[in-house]
Amino acid sequence: MTRRNWFILGAVLLFLMGGLWVAGSTRHNPIASGNIVASPVSSVESAVTAKGSIVPARYARLAFGTSGTVARVLVKEGDKVKAGDVLAHLDTGDLILQAQAVQDALDVSVATLAQAKTGGTPGEIAAAEANLRSAQAAYDRAQVGPTEADLAILIANVRKAKAAVEIAQAAYDRVGGATNPMIGMLPQSLQLQQALLDFQIAQANYELKIKVDTATLAAAEAAIHNAQVALDLRTNGARPAEIAVSEARVRQARTALAQAQAALAKASLTASFDGTVTSIALRQGEMITAGAPAVTIADLSQLRVETTDLDEWGAARVKLGQPVKVSLNAFASKILTGKVVNIASQSVTLSTGDTSYVVTIALDQQDPEVRWGMTAKVEFQKQ
Repeated sequence: MTRRNWFILGAVLLFLMGGLWVAGSTRHNPIASGNIVASPVSSVESAVTAKGSIVPARYARLAFGTSGTVARVLVKEGDKVKAGDVLAHLDTGDLILQAQAVQDALDVSVATLAQAKTGGTPGEIAAAEANLRSAQAAYDRAQVGPTEADLAILIANVRKAKAAVEIAQAAYDRVGGATNPMIGMLPQSLQLQQALLDFQIAQANYELKIKVDTATLAAAEAAIHNAQVALDLRTNGARPAEIAVSEARVRQARTALAQAQAALAKASLTASFDGTVTSIALRQGEMITAGAPAVTIADLSQLRVETTDLDEWGAARVKLGQPVKVSLNAFASKILTGKVVNIASQSVTLSTGDTSYVVTIALDQQDPEVRWGMTAKVEFQKQ
């Protein structure tokens, strides 16, 4: 055979062998043959499980409402307390003094208001009348100037001072006066200077007294006005506007007292409900800031379980009232039962970054061996 014939024969054989391979593949491939076989799907979902932790149904981390030094701690861990029991005190020395000062201010305001409304006693009215008469007399004296006796004394003082100047001048002249180069060192010079000053003072007093002093008259008029106002207040009581001011001061003092008492109350830490002291985070003598957790109390008679890692797939399949089995990690064979009483509406983000929903389970029975903080496995039963 020629080379061309051998080539044609090889091509035919290859074509036939390819057709046989395709036919065999079609018989063994259901997709290629059009016979699609569906794989079976399980209709049973796996049970929902999660990790959990034992918590009290009610607990509180109590804190002082003000900062200060711890004076006394009145409880210890494990103590049973009642609502309102005092658990600890801060040092209240300064707060007590502040409250007393505000109380004193309130007492003064109340007394002032009562006095403004009732007026003065007969003795107070008589004293106010005497003050008014005295102020009036002082004004009259300032207005008319000195009496004849006062004037005679002033003139006598001027004459006496003038005579002393003449005597000192004569003594000064006898020792040479201004022509004596040593005159400034002699006593006669000093005596003359002193006599001249005394004469000037006496003359000034005389001129001041014989003239009506405007400033003195104004002061005397003001004294009369004040005395008259005081008398009116003692006789008729205060005016409505003055009483309103006194009433406002009383209200202001009462508000300040309430604030001081509130600050004093914040220095005591009290139990908010009946329970057990489970933790104490303060010691006598140390400083503590407002809002810092100091004492934790809990109602350990009602323990519950809260899930700690229930994902969104599990949360979507849990229902209120659903029965639950709880296996505690602390006990090999202890199984507790309960029911779902709450499903969190909002998720929390775990440290791993995963989303979790807290589901709360109320236990059917309380077990005295179970403690707050124990970890557990929670299995939600199918309903």
